[in-house]
Amino acid sequence: MIYNIAKIQEGTVFNLAEDASIIFKNKVIAQGKVKNPIIFKKKNNNAWGTIALHGKKTKGSILKNILIDGGTGDIINGINYFSSFSLHSTQDLTLENIEVKNNFEYDDMVHIIYSKNLNIKNLKLINAYRDAIDIDISKNIYLENIGIYNSGNDALDIMESSVVLNDSYITNSGDKGISVGEASEFNGSNINVSDTKIGISSKDSSISNIQSFLGNNIDLCF
Repeated sequence: MIYNIAKIQEGTVFNLAEDASIIFKNKVIAQGKVKNPIIFKKKNNNAWGTIALHGKKTKGSILKNILIDGGTGDIINGINYFSSFSLHSTQDLTLENIEVKNNFEYDDMVHIIYSKNLNIKNLKLINAYRDAIDIDISKNIYLENIGIYNSGNDALDIMESSVVLNDSYITNSGDKGISVGEASEFNGSNINVSDTKIGISSKDSSISNIQSFLGNNIDLCF
């Protein structure tokens, strides 16, 4: 647990041992450069746990040009972190140029829960074990230029949340490209979803407004 404000310099590399996790409980300023990113990776061949921002003090955090590779998830002090990258009970975040890949064991690659007003741009997710992004009980989540490749289950799974997704690409998901459920509100434009069983599924009194969507065995399922 890190309880103080954290400032991570460009080019910093975290070599994480098996099952190791980092939980930030205060504001994080982590601004790598395109050619000198901040990296979280395996120290050896064994997967590490989770990187998480958790709690109201993380409000206003900025993360840019970051690579997260080889995590799983963790259970810490009775709290379940079901992903290698978790945004939990936070708000007003800016994330840009983030790449997450090759997670193991837990349900999600990226998990957003009990959060609001997140601005996420240029996010790339590669080889998710199951769901690539799971958004639960959150509002005003803005996603732009998101690329999701080879997720074992859904690329984007939304529950009881309001989400906007623009200018994004999803390919080769094991189940659905986008799953909208539990009275969620989803707005999307210029989304290319291909090589999935179902492009988008909207159910459970959810509202989905979509423009420019194509490329699957079943594009829409309601």
